[in-house]
Amino acid sequence: MGADVTLRHGCFEVQVDSRLGGSCTRLRYCPGTGAQSYDVLRALPAGSCDPFEAACFALLPYSNRLFGGQLLVPGSEPMTLAPNCNRIDVPVHGVGWMYGWTIASISDHQVDLTLHHEPNHYWPFEMMCTQRITVTDDGVRFEASVCNITDVAMPAGLGFHPRFNLVPNAKVALNAQAVWQQDEGGYPTINMPVNDVERFDYRTARSAQSVAMNHCFALWSGLAQLDLPDIPLTVHLSASPNLCYLMVYRKSEMPWLCIEPVSHATGAFSLATLNTPAHGTQWLAPGETLAGWMDLQIV
Repeated sequence: MGADVTLRHGCFEVQVDSRLGGSCTRLRYCPGTGAQSYDVLRALPAGSCDPFEAACFALLPYSNRLFGGQLLVPGSEPMTLAPNCNRIDVPVHGVGWMYGWTIASISDHQVDLTLHHEPNHYWPFEMMCTQRITVTDDGVRFEASVCNITDVAMPAGLGFHPRFNLVPNAKVALNAQAVWQQDEGGYPTINMPVNDVERFDYRTARSAQSVAMNHCFALWSGLAQLDLPDIPLTVHLSASPNLCYLMVYRKSEMPWLCIEPVSHATGAFSLATLNTPAHGTQWLAPGETLAGWMDLQIV
């Protein structure tokens, strides 16, 4: 299992691999002598070097897909970016996960990481990214930022990609008012109230095993809850106000569930109908920074 940093505090142990996209490769609840430990997030499988398999990784400087490889530039021709994942034919989840990060500082319960990205065919802007992962008394805080260090404006978004282990009786609740329906190619097509389609309404807790989707929720409250009564544990997920979209992903046979707070709608930087601030797109002026956080409170 990849890790070159191990953080411990209270009942929690977190492993981080700076070489593997600065990802969290394990989040383990360790209640003490004689009690059962539990991986709250699905740990990186043994022998894997794939950041997409990590327990959690940062999405910088955009989340989800750039459809057609297109990055829309207001007042100019679109930029075409190269696919960056051998399983997907379009750019996905930014570039932060692709590289090794530098450990800037470390203590027993906190690590700071940095990444200086030079322009290339995956992302044509120079930027400085940071991450801070902190083990707290009741869980973990993930923080990330991206700073534009070019002399022109740069599009930017961010998010986090945690992968939660499930137990048979797990229940999930999230308060969002709308969801983007997607077509067979994954393109968001219709933004509809969650109560228009019963399978998207998780405002009241329901079985996590019933989740079978890859959809983006909008007008999210910033809170989600995962109850694991067989452990027993409850995970409270919260995020900074600018991460007001929530990607939820699980295939029916998977023993885990992704609940991803992000700053913009899926495809917003590549689809003209969504490429507006109303759907989370933003451009950073030279020297400007976008930052956000996600808390996992585990009780």
